[in-house]
Amino acid sequence: MPILSLCSKTGANVGPVSCDTRRAAPAVIILGGKAFSPAEYANNAAYEAALLEAINLENGNSEKMYPFPEIQNTVNNTEANTEGTTGSGFKMILREGKPVYTFGVIVGTNLEKQMRKFNNKIVPVTVFDKNKNSWGKLDIDKNFVGTDALIYVSPKPYSDGNSVDTEYTLVTVSFLSMADFADDAAFVPTTFSISNLEGLLDAKLRVISNASNVYKIAVEFENAQLGGNVNFYDKYATELASAALWRSFTGAALATPLTITSVAADAALKAFTVTLDTTAYAALSAGAKILLDLETPPVLLAAAVRGIEGDPVIITKA
Repeated sequence: MPILSLCSKTGANVGPVSCDTRRAAPAVIILGGKAFSPAEYANNAAYEAALLEAINLENGNSEKMYPFPEIQNTVNNTEANTEGTTGSGFKMILREGKPVYTFGVIVGTNLEKQMRKFNNKIVPVTVFDKNKNSWGKLDIDKNFVGTDALIYVSPKPYSDGNSVDTEYTLVTVSFLSMADFADDAAFVPTTFSISNLEGLLDAKLRVISNASNVYKIAVEFENAQLGGNVNFYDKYATELASAALWRSFTGAALATPLTITSVAADAALKAFTVTLDTTAYAALSAGAKILLDLETPPVLLAAAVRGIEGDPVIITKA
C-alpha cells in the first residue's frame, strides 16, 4: 500500500443519477450574445419569453439572437484525440480533440445569403435539441449563455438529382473549447416547438417618388430573382399606415430625429405615403441626408407587424 495517497483530492463523486439528461439530436442552432440571468431561466415561461424578446431585437443590439433553420442532418466531425505511446508501450491522450459539427439545412438562396454573413465569425451558439432542451453553458456570473464557436456556411451546390447530400446548405460549427462544451455544459428545458424559433426578415425601404416632403415608400423583401422583390404591402397595409411605426433622422450622424406627421397606404402603388414635418423639412439645406426606417422590431411586434425588421433608406434632399 502506498505510504502517501492523494486519492481524496482527485476527481469527483460519480454515483449514478436517476433520470439524468443527455444531449439529444440537434434541431436548431441559435447564434447571439444574450446572457440570460438566473431570473430569466428560473422556469420555462421566463426563459421562453426572454428568448423570443431577444430574437425580436433590432440588428446592432448585442443581445440579439439569430435562430438558424431547422436541422435536417447532423455529422459529428469532432477531431480525434491526439495519442502518444511511450517506449514501453503505454498509450496516453496527449491532446483532446475539439468538438466540430456540420449541420445540413434545406433553405433557399435568399436565406443562404443571409446565413453566410456569419462566416468566419466567432459567436456564442445555443443548441436547441429534439427533446426541446436549450443547451449552452453557465458563465462566471451564473448567466446562461451560448458556447463560443466559429461559424462557416457552405452554399448548396447544383443538385445532381441523385444524392440528398447535394440538397443541403452546410453549417459548420467549430466549438473553441471542449471544457466549455462538456465541463461547463448547462441546459434549460422548454416547451417550444421549432416553429417558435424563427428569425426576422429584412424589410427594405425603397423610394418610389417624392414631392417636397412627401415620399412614396415601398417596403419589400429583396429577392435573388431579379425584378422579383416581394412587397409587404398586402400583408401589412393597414398596420404600417401609422406614423407611430416609422422613424426618421437627419443631421451629420443621422441621429437627429425628424418628425413624421403622417403615413397613409397607397393601394395603387402598393406603397406608403410618408409625410415629413413641413417646417423641419424646409429648414434642411439642399443635399441634406435623411434616414427613413420602420420602428424597431419590438415596436412593430406590439402593433401586430410580426417577423420583419426595417432596412432603412437614406434620402438626399434635392
